[in-house]
Amino acid sequence: MQERREREVAAKAVILKALDVLGLTRQPDKGQWDALPWIHHLGMKVSTIDGVGMFEVTPQRVSKIRRMAKDIIGRAYRSKREVSPRCIRQFCGLVQSCYLAIPVAQLFQRSLFDDLTRCGSSSFRLRLCRQSLRDLEWWTQMPQRWNGRAIRRSAVTKLLYSDASDFAWGSVLYDGDLGSVDPAEPGLQVPGTRVHGALTLSEQGDGIMANELRAAIYAVEAHLPDLRGATVRFMEDNQAVMFSVNKWSSRNPLLHKLLRRFWALCDVNSISVRMEYVRSACNPADEPSRWKFRDEWRLCGPLFRRPHSPSRRRSRTATSGGSLSCTVPCRASVPARLRRSLSCPGSRKILLRP
Repeated sequence: MQERREREVAAKAVILKALDVLGLTRQPDKGQWDALPWIHHLGMKVSTIDGVGMFEVTPQRVSKIRRMAKDIIGRAYRSKREVSPRCIRQFCGLVQSCYLAIPVAQLFQRSLFDDLTRCGSSSFRLRLCRQSLRDLEWWTQMPQRWNGRAIRRSAVTKLLYSDASDFAWGSVLYDGDLGSVDPAEPGLQVPGTRVHGALTLSEQGDGIMANELRAAIYAVEAHLPDLRGATVRFMEDNQAVMFSVNKWSSRNPLLHKLLRRFWALCDVNSISVRMEYVRSACNPADEPSRWKFRDEWRLCGPLFRRPHSPSRRRSRTATSGGSLSCTVPCRASVPARLRRSLSCPGSRKILLRP
């Protein structure tokens, strides 16, 4: 250790002498001459404590972001949501500089960029949309848990596949040894839990990109008890969806709306997602996503989310091909207008999707 310290001092002396010969003066508060476990650089705290490493925004930079967000909100409310485009550009630049430490920075400034695009470069006033105001509100009270990103990623604990077709979605949660498997291996036999479900007619008309992202959301919801608090290696065969999730941003309004939903689901359940690309031929979720639904019925979302107790009398269990099961409210608790639509003589299954 002593020898290492001597080499550092000698190297420092050589650099200072070279600067002096060249007639250059070093800024006293710039640069790091001594080895430390953490340093401040351009408003970021770079730490190597515990051997993991962490990027974190300094408290001074966080306070500046909150002050700017509150100032823009105040100006917007005083002038019918109209503000100066210059202050929005300054705020977006400040937030973007924190991307290394705040992974969702782009998710909560996409609407501001869209507003700047709509107003044009020659406009002196910019009208903020309501989503931009909600994003600014988020920046005024950004949770501390989102300030920080590990330099060295944590070990993967779960492996999840998802896929979507023109009419359905499917997912496979791998339950084998993660250390001895290549997720992109052709012909890989994946032991695990398979779940599939149908897409509504309105969802089918949104295009394959939106449905691929919906499949990812439905996959996390279906396997939620096993994914809470996990680091998930998510295999996706659509590169546009993969890049959108990894950077938490998309210019497509529908895709960005689904990204917000996906982020909220992962945030509430402490799920860390690392999405990677896998070819369709190597995606085991491709088969369940193309399952033909002929005799199954599906409960609509509001009915599925009705509060109920599994111990309620006359409750019944519905399954979808043995891969997904849950207890639904008894017949008496279902509204009469929906009870008639659920009547399907001769049907053997009921497909449930939240």
